[in-house]
Amino acid sequence: MKRFFSHRRRRAGSGTSEDDPRRFLDTIVFPPTPGAAPSPLPPVRIFLGTEAAHYRAERVFLWSILEHRNPARRYEIILMKDLPGFDRTAWTTGFSNYRFAIPYLAGGAGRAIYNDVDQIYLADPGVLFDHDLGDHGFLALSGEDTSVMLIDCARMDDAWPLARARSAPKRELLAHAAALRGDLPAEWNARDEEFRAGNSKLLHFTALHLQPWTPEPDRFAYRAHPHGERWYALERAADAAGFTVFDRAHPSRRYRELIACCSDLHAHGSGTPGQSAGQTFPGQVLPRHVGSVARLVEAANARTVLDYGAGKAGAYQSLPGEPPESPVKAMPAWGADLRVTVYDPAYPPYSELPEGRFDGVICTDVLEHIAEEDIPWILQELFSHATAFVYASVACYPAKKVLPNGENAHVCQKPPAWWDAQFRAAARAHPHVHWELSIRKKNWRGKKVRLSRVGGHWLDRPRVWVLGDDKPGNTNQAIALAAALGYDYDLRVLEYGPLAHLHNRLLGASLAGLTQRCAASLAPPWPELVVACGRRTAPVARWIAKRSRGATRVVQLGRKGGDTARPFDVVVTPAHCHLAGDPRRIETLLPLTPLAIAKGATTPAGGASPRTVVLLGGATRRYRFDADVIDDLARRLRADHAAHGGELWVLTSARTGAKALAQLSAALDDDTRIFDPDTLGSRYWETLVAADRIIVSGESESLLADAVATGHPVFIHALPPRPQSLLLRAGAQLDRWARRRPTNRRATTRPQRGLEYLCARLIETGLARPPRNLEELHQALYARGVAQPFGAAPTPLDAAHPLRFSATEETIEVARRVREALGFGVWTSPAEPPGQDV
Repeated sequence: MKRFFSHRRRRAGSGTSEDDPRRFLDTIVFPPTPGAAPSPLPPVRIFLGTEAAHYRAERVFLWSILEHRNPARRYEIILMKDLPGFDRTAWTTGFSNYRFAIPYLAGGAGRAIYNDVDQIYLADPGVLFDHDLGDHGFLALSGEDTSVMLIDCARMDDAWPLARARSAPKRELLAHAAALRGDLPAEWNARDEEFRAGNSKLLHFTALHLQPWTPEPDRFAYRAHPHGERWYALERAADAAGFTVFDRAHPSRRYRELIACCSDLHAHGSGTPGQSAGQTFPGQVLPRHVGSVARLVEAANARTVLDYGAGKAGAYQSLPGEPPESPVKAMPAWGADLRVTVYDPAYPPYSELPEGRFDGVICTDVLEHIAEEDIPWILQELFSHATAFVYASVACYPAKKVLPNGENAHVCQKPPAWWDAQFRAAARAHPHVHWELSIRKKNWRGKKVRLSRVGGHWLDRPRVWVLGDDKPGNTNQAIALAAALGYDYDLRVLEYGPLAHLHNRLLGASLAGLTQRCAASLAPPWPELVVACGRRTAPVARWIAKRSRGATRVVQLGRKGGDTARPFDVVVTPAHCHLAGDPRRIETLLPLTPLAIAKGATTPAGGASPRTVVLLGGATRRYRFDADVIDDLARRLRADHAAHGGELWVLTSARTGAKALAQLSAALDDDTRIFDPDTLGSRYWETLVAADRIIVSGESESLLADAVATGHPVFIHALPPRPQSLLLRAGAQLDRWARRRPTNRRATTRPQRGLEYLCARLIETGLARPPRNLEELHQALYARGVAQPFGAAPTPLDAAHPLRFSATEETIEVARRVREALGFGVWTSPAEPPGQDV
């Protein structure tokens, strides 16, 4: 993205104390866009209350302003984060009382808008900034809700002095200024369900456990927000544009401070005995990564490499013909003809960032030394200098070295998942660059372990394993997704032993549920991706990922295998299963089916039309399929056949059972053709494609998916339910409690706690599983116009939904979202032009 904005930092004047909060502010400035005549209106000044956990929300908030601002006007957004001197006792967030310091921070003059970070603008904030304040000192939604305010800083300077803002409780500060408050128009603070499309100008995600960016997963069990897609759409747009809060020309205040600290260490050493200046950041960590980089150099046929953050480059040799102080070096292990350019911003001999692009960019043991707010633009810089690959390594634990300011040298100690997410976000704007991330962390015993993550464009054909289950429906779902992803795959059919019946929480990540022969067949080289479906495949998929040290990504499908998303990279489950919301979970209307992506099938010739095909399941723990139900179904089928004519074919399943099959055969007309799974075999798909209309029993999601995928008229015969067991009733009650939304005194959803928190955690971890709501699925299919009740009047179409549903399109969309979630590109062979990434 071409940058049309700049940054500046507010500095304290002479005589300002060291803990003056103005010294700790970063201000992002969006100047008028080039070509626009500058507006005579004053700059729009916005103070944003934020904290480290909300780094994604902070970026999307800023992007929402860029999307809706007046291009002729100047906007200044001041980030209030980690300000010193405040008493944070009883604060709900890490920035609760910063808002009352705005008059001081603004110099007691002019106007200012205050925003919480959990908001997005849907209209130009300049309109709010220019709103008439009348005789009021500030406008807010109510005396309880000041999450959005328009402030007259001169009038409020005496009411909210800095000392009081730092120490007084929020309620006391608001009560003291109650007479100065006016009403903020409600459209500038639409909280959750208050949002109205076309009317609301700001959407506020007040329910902490529904926030789409899931900032505190240890505190809340997150659920999906009803308007979360609006936030995700903004994030995707920011990703596509390569937007970052800071950049090289205007880094954060912390970046400049840390570079100064590292420069001091380079020049004078760390002060540790035996650590002279020459032995500080010598660049000797690189040898442990030489082999990994050599593999990438060979795969990409690379001739040039940039070492970003090379320190004193002590691991390299001088390149023949270049002086020793030259930043162009040699690494014989990577090839005699390869040229390595070294760069380090804190070491003057190599502190000039070279221009142009390189085949590969490496960055080893550098990123953890950079403040987290600067990681996004640093990663964008790495990717923008690479044409083929980026290789990086990070440590997730404290360093032995201490900076001159007393901080640990590893200032950015984040978990592996955080680093993985950062790389995936940066790579989206560079779809033809391959990336690999080596992560070092400490396990519970304090032992260092190494993990690996890969993504982006593939330099070589990715290895993909599909774990085949003994239930064909599960295997078919996994094959459907693997084929839609566009990768060649190796089908590994699992053979189960007696321990496979144990609960997955007992099996963990293991092969204990497999036979010895099957377990022995799973060996390196490990795949880049495993696609699995079903409860008994999940422990095996987790074991493969563990043995590969994180290099293998796992996509788990199905309600029982994916009841908890935590152990996997992505889970794909139907929405009617009511499983816990998670950023790693993709919800579908129906299970995926290979028929949805079939290129075509040969249909049986001949036969009378119309051909009606009946897909028949059988009894389950929740639904009856006894003699009375079979007689009723046979009567309905005879009547339907008499009304429509043609041929009637009945396709049974293993669950139908021999007794039910015999009763059904006796009750139907003699010309009805009945096929069991063994008789039909591989002709199942051909038969479905050749049908003119399909009747399907409603207790089977997979049969429903197969029927709908054909695009033929589908009629659902719902089986009568059994009385619910105590376990099912308990699961349904837990789901209801987990979805409760009690309100607080501000009439907004209060933070998740108590019973709803406990129930949501039980569901999130898979210790409790809500029952499937198949009636909800049936109604969704009726509302979309792709199915009708069998023998009943058609359900009117729901105007809120499109009039059609395509299983093919859903499968393709799921594959796109899986690639996006994993950071994977589309594989193209070297002989083919690069494909477009998602």
